[in-house]
Amino acid sequence: MTLMRAAVLRPGDWVRYDGADHQVIALAGTSVRLRSDVGAESVVLVAYLMASPEFAVIDGTPTPSVEPFGLMDGLPVKALEQAREWERHIVEVAAADRRRTGTAGNRRLLPGTVDQPARPTAA
Repeated sequence: MTLMRAAVLRPGDWVRYDGADHQVIALAGTSVRLRSDVGAESVVLVAYLMASPEFAVIDGTPTPSVEPFGLMDGLPVKALEQAREWERHIVEVAAADRRRTGTAGNRRLLPGTVDQPARPTAA
């Protein structure tokens, strides 16, 4: 297997740590549950795992590629005009929402609204 660095650690990935190969079984908060190639399980803090000098992702899902900047430069003029019109509409809706709630980032509840977290949560 070839050693490689990955930007994302996912369940199912194989990592080299503490002199052995381990499979990532689960991620919970700042902890990673590992199972060694001989079946021993351990829980390690992510920061401790990734700071280990021998740490490497040896088999995992490749990170998705990101489209280059200037992607819209190659669009036909009509499609670009439609995209910009949608952008203006989305900005207008977002601005109206901020005026309605009276805040820019941390929402306060208005009577009859549904409680929402101040920051989005990861699914």
